[in-house]
Amino acid sequence: MSAIHKTKMSNFRWVICGLLFLATTVNYMDRQVLSLTWKDFIAPEFHWTDAHYGLITAVFSIFYAVANLFAGKFIDKMGTKKGYLIAIFVWSLGACLHAACGWAAMTIEGYESIEALRLVQAGSDAAVAIATISVWLFLSCRLILAVGEAGNFPAAIKVTAEYFPKKDRAFSTSIFNSGASVGALAAPATIPLLARYFKDAGVGNGWEMAFIIIGALGFIWMGLWVWLYDKPAKSKHVNQAELNYIEQDNDIAEVQNKQEAKEEKTIPFWQCFTYKQTWAFIVGKLMTDGVWWFFLFWAPAYFSDQYGYTSDSAMGILLILTLYTIVTILSIGGGYLPKYFVETRGMNPYLGRMRAMLIFAFFPLLGLLAQPLGSVSVWWPAILIGLLGAGHQAWSANLFSTIGDMFPKSTIGTITGIGSMAGGLGSFAINMGSGLLFTFAAGSFVLSGSNGEAQEMSVKAYKQILKTELVAKGEADVNQAFAALTDQEAATTSFDKFMEKGGTGFNETAIRMDIIKALSGEEMPKESKTQTVLDKYNTLPDTIQANQMLAQAKITDAKAYVVINSGNYSELSGDGEKLAEALKQHGAEIKQAPLHALGFSGKPAGYMIIFCICAVAYLIGWFIMKTLVPKYKPIVVE
Repeated sequence: MSAIHKTKMSNFRWVICGLLFLATTVNYMDRQVLSLTWKDFIAPEFHWTDAHYGLITAVFSIFYAVANLFAGKFIDKMGTKKGYLIAIFVWSLGACLHAACGWAAMTIEGYESIEALRLVQAGSDAAVAIATISVWLFLSCRLILAVGEAGNFPAAIKVTAEYFPKKDRAFSTSIFNSGASVGALAAPATIPLLARYFKDAGVGNGWEMAFIIIGALGFIWMGLWVWLYDKPAKSKHVNQAELNYIEQDNDIAEVQNKQEAKEEKTIPFWQCFTYKQTWAFIVGKLMTDGVWWFFLFWAPAYFSDQYGYTSDSAMGILLILTLYTIVTILSIGGGYLPKYFVETRGMNPYLGRMRAMLIFAFFPLLGLLAQPLGSVSVWWPAILIGLLGAGHQAWSANLFSTIGDMFPKSTIGTITGIGSMAGGLGSFAINMGSGLLFTFAAGSFVLSGSNGEAQEMSVKAYKQILKTELVAKGEADVNQAFAALTDQEAATTSFDKFMEKGGTGFNETAIRMDIIKALSGEEMPKESKTQTVLDKYNTLPDTIQANQMLAQAKITDAKAYVVINSGNYSELSGDGEKLAEALKQHGAEIKQAPLHALGFSGKPAGYMIIFCICAVAYLIGWFIMKTLVPKYKPIVVE
């Protein structure tokens, strides 16, 4: 019995693979908190525009790219145990620090509360100052997050090379790499709901606790890593049978010793760039990483901008969940196809992987249909982008595995870091370019305000003006418009939701000032602080009537919000022509006409252009890689 027990192989390598999967999941969830909270929770507080968000995502990509340049070398030097621990500690700390940005902006700008930041008049110098300082604060936190997150993939790839033979690396890599999909899947199902829950509970504005809770997951993972990880030869959980399986690529002890001796020599950093294999990996990452990052950062905004489904709405969550469910399930199969080519068809690992990657490179072509079919149903973009993402994840798993095929273990972290740097640069280009393109494509409109100053218009600003005008007509007109809505059940549900927060853009302080003037005749200065207004409000002789007026103002505002965000108004963001016509009828001047391209106008035309770029990037990348390294050629350090 003892002999049988000794020969039975343990499977601890899959436990390690599970830890890599968890780390990658947390990595992507931390990265997603901002994209899922900025538009509906953070932007109103700090007066952000799409340009502010685009800047933050693009600069984060640069931070990540530069950090990746050194992350691989850092992991090679520190070793996988210490290096991974340091990396996840830094990025978890950076994630949690985002929660302090509101307090810091409030303190620096001299406001007495976070609410006071939100109530500053949009477009004013004060709003610009708040937006500017908050962007810098978030960029500081993103810098820390990027430096830590850059260590994840170099460490994970190095651990995979330690614990798996070459024939299993693509499959194991596809498993831990699917953590990116699972993280992107778990994020929309949890983060907006966490933010909404804590906001309704009165804990800040909700988004702060989302950053803290998701960031804290990394500290829990650190405890598991300290407890479970060690190199295979030293691990008490790996028996001799499993160790032999892991090291099966070394046929005899003599060859194994020679290989280990060679792998102790690390290729100097700059010498890595003299190998075509390095450049093949760089091209693969540069051409394709930006595609994944684009959809990771912009998918929630895409469904919100084009179809009106916010990140915390039931439909918005379902669409993102559908997208990443497809990615998660299908991407795991990315490791099976090269295994079939290698084991069944007898190809060498590199040739088998490249054959599989060519097949996966055709998946993104489905993205060409996403925007056109969106006019049929919003589910088509969700499904097709999901298939595109699955192709990317399968491609990415095999691309990472080519490093282990051709480079010594001592240099895997360095090459991974160099390639990830290239991927970060690609992400910077597509995110910055997308933000600029979307702004250009949407066109530019100017409307003269009540003070005579020209105001840049957007769909959101235009809807706010329409809502203000509707409210000004009086309670009776608002009730009539609300009663005329076709879907009363949906209207009532939306009304109940927005009653909880008084309607988007509801300025309770301003309403209290109007009530004070109506009941006491005293007109308070517009710049009065929130607490000053509240103190004066509480001293009114007839507080019962004052509270009734305030409650009615909230009801009227919420109904007006539902009216303005239904019917024809919901189509404005999805059609540049309709937006231009609506603004012209309202007296706005067209500063720059919406873009017309590929059968679309306005921002949809911009999305279609980006989708086209994403669709062909993989095939271009594959052909360049194949040209650089046409056949299997591992590097041996003499």
